[in-house]
Amino acid sequence: METIERHQVDEIATQVAAEILGAALVSSAVTTTTVDSRGRDALKITINLAPRSAAGITGKAASTTVLALKQKLQEAGEGVNVSPGTAPIEVKRWKKERVRALLARFSR
Repeated sequence: METIERHQVDEIATQVAAEILGAALVSSAVTTTTVDSRGRDALKITINLAPRSAAGITGKAASTTVLALKQKLQEAGEGVNVSPGTAPIEVKRWKKERVRALLARFSR
């Protein structure tokens, strides 16, 4: 089992946010560990903005950033195998072929 390192998630999040929101508006992204609503381990990604730049970000831009970040993380190999039952979900690094096949299903 291999997952993306937190510093790599920070870099990807910063890059995606800068591309969509504008490099002048984004100062960094920081990942911290947390738990989700079911008590499972999770990551919280915070995108830090330059001072007084929040007013220039629309809801559409924010949601586009979240969707693009999710896709970039999947492309980097971050994925989850889900099986029936109550066992905790394990995050595993997917091979590029599997990531491409999954993304191709959604781009129809």
